[in-house]
Amino acid sequence: SNHHVNNVEYVRMAMEYLSYGEENGLKVDDVSQIRVEYKNAAVMGDIIVPQVYSDSESVQVKLSNKENNTFAVVEFIK
Repeated sequence: SNHHVNNVEYVRMAMEYLSYGEENGLKVDDVSQIRVEYKNAAVMGDIIVPQVYSDSESVQVKLSNKENNTFAVVEFIK
């Protein structure tokens, strides 16, 4: 409704990056917990730009627009 991105879609977008397990050190099978922080709603026509941050315990995917306004941060924890 209202042409907003459904919350589960942010998680799905972020999970696409886990398919590149060699790159970020974490694969979908390694995930024990997912934490999501929703900031602003993306709407139809928004371009979503991912930024990936990782350490030995987790991978965070920040989903924002071209101006770096954050829509959501999804953290995948081992």
